[in-house]
Amino acid sequence: MKLKQLILTALLMALCMVTTMAVQIPILGGGYIHPGDGFVLLSGIILGPGYGFLAAGIGSALADITLGFSIFAPATLVIKGLMALIVGFWPSRKPLLILLSFILAESVMVAGYFVYEWLIIFSNMKTALANIPWNLVQASGGVVIAFPLYLALTKTSIINK
Repeated sequence: MKLKQLILTALLMALCMVTTMAVQIPILGGGYIHPGDGFVLLSGIILGPGYGFLAAGIGSALADITLGFSIFAPATLVIKGLMALIVGFWPSRKPLLILLSFILAESVMVAGYFVYEWLIIFSNMKTALANIPWNLVQASGGVVIAFPLYLALTKTSIINK
């Protein structure tokens, strides 16, 4: 691994963790919404699918563990990693298509937490369904944070066009 790749992976892992921990708004059932998804999405763009998966998944799962939401950490590792994977594999870097990849990745987050909460956390579909609007708020926030940052980063050497 090149030193630059290692540094960017560690930096984005830390940014995913810190931005997830910076602001938490509690929701029904013990979870929380946060601004960390913006950096989950950017991890995929900047690092590509493999290292993006690691940075987003591990950084976000570490935030869950640190904040006392360890029961969500296994799902978070996979879901946030998949979000970065989707964005990292996205074939086009055109802004509107990147926006579409962000929306698709966030849709995976909403669906992933719904299934995890339904089958593992609550064993109750109604409670898991009640969290979907909150996950949509988080998803929207992630896109609103990531997209302008993506546009700004395209003017640097950090993002390959």
